[in-house]
Amino acid sequence: MAEDGKIDLQKQAWQAQQAQLDRDEEQLKRDKERKAKAALRKIERLRKELDLLDDTTDWEAEFTDSITDRLDQYGSAFADPSKGGYGEALSYAQKVVINNMRAKARRLKREKRGAGAPEKKTPEKSKQYSSFKRKTPKPSQQRVKQLDETFEEEAPAPPPKGHFSPKIIPGGKASTYNE
Repeated sequence: MAEDGKIDLQKQAWQAQQAQLDRDEEQLKRDKERKAKAALRKIERLRKELDLLDDTTDWEAEFTDSITDRLDQYGSAFADPSKGGYGEALSYAQKVVINNMRAKARRLKREKRGAGAPEKKTPEKSKQYSSFKRKTPKPSQQRVKQLDETFEEEAPAPPPKGHFSPKIIPGGKASTYNE
C-alpha cells in the first residue's frame, strides 16, 4: 500500500510538470503570434510610407510581399533557427533590411519637407515654462561681492591662554601647560 501512495505522488508530480510545460508552450505560441502581428503592422506601415513617397523599388516591393506572405502562413519569415532568435518573427538579416528601408523613408520625408513644406514650429510658451526648472539660481547668477566694496576687517582671535609645550620630568609626570 505504501508503494501505491508513492506511485500516486509520482504520477501527480508528473502531471503537474506536464501541465506547466503545456502552459509554457501556449505562452510561447501566443508570444510568437503577437510578434508576427507586430512585424506585419510594421512592414505594412513602412510599405505605405514608401508608396506615399513614390520611391518603392521592385526589389523592396517583392521583399515586403514575400515576408508578409510567410508571416501570414507560418508566423515566421525564416526557417533556419540559427538565423534569428527563438520565437522571433524576422531573422537578423531581415531586420537589418527593414531598418535600412525605414531609414530611407525617414530621409526621403526629411528631404521632401525641406524642399516644399515648412517645418513645424514649436510654440514659444512650451520653451519658457517647464516643471524641470532649477529651484535655486544658477551659479553664475548668485550674488558676488564687488571688489570696490569696502570690507570690514575682523579682529584676529586672541591666542589661547597658556600655549602647549610638553615637558618630560625624569621619574615624574608630564606637564602639559606652562604655568
